[in-house]
Amino acid sequence: MKNFSFVLLAVFVLLLSSCLNCIKPYKIYKEPVADIKNRFIMNGVYLSTDKKLKTAYYFFENGLVKDIMLFEKTPQDSILMDPYMIHAPFNPNYLLSKYDFNNKELWGNYKVTSDSTMIFQQFGKCNDCFCGRMVLETKTKILNDSTLIIYPTYAYDLKTFFDQDTILCYYHPTDFKPDSSQAWFLKKRWYKKGLHESRK
Repeated sequence: MKNFSFVLLAVFVLLLSSCLNCIKPYKIYKEPVADIKNRFIMNGVYLSTDKKLKTAYYFFENGLVKDIMLFEKTPQDSILMDPYMIHAPFNPNYLLSKYDFNNKELWGNYKVTSDSTMIFQQFGKCNDCFCGRMVLETKTKILNDSTLIIYPTYAYDLKTFFDQDTILCYYHPTDFKPDSSQAWFLKKRWYKKGLHESRK
């Protein structure tokens, strides 16, 4: 019986250690939102112009960021694939039904450094990862207040960069943004404990 208890304890310690190592690289939320005054507009959306990887990026004053992949599923979706049409009239309910803007996943944190580099991290779901999640880190260059360069994303668990091109993202004004209070990690003890004052 003692041997069995020891095995269970050893397994528990191993699992705990693996989870701690898994989350260790996720640390942007512990740092200030910006070393300098933010030099980009946040009251809208940034859309990539890449034909293969259509992504919408939403940034918030408290350091939260969400990216949403825009996949063309039907002919009706084609308007979403044109980065210059996002500011045109559209139906928010349609977007909600297609892309579930307010789900709890796909959220992360960003930090702006003194050289106008922005780094954002996500601790997203990963079915093939031991702890079920994986830290992703993306570096971005702020060219001006409405243009970003997004570099390939690094996956800490895989220890490699995703095979993707560097892409340009342009700002487009819209009042329709995801609900930032829905990010899955906001109520986690480890997150609240380490959260930097500038992000509260």
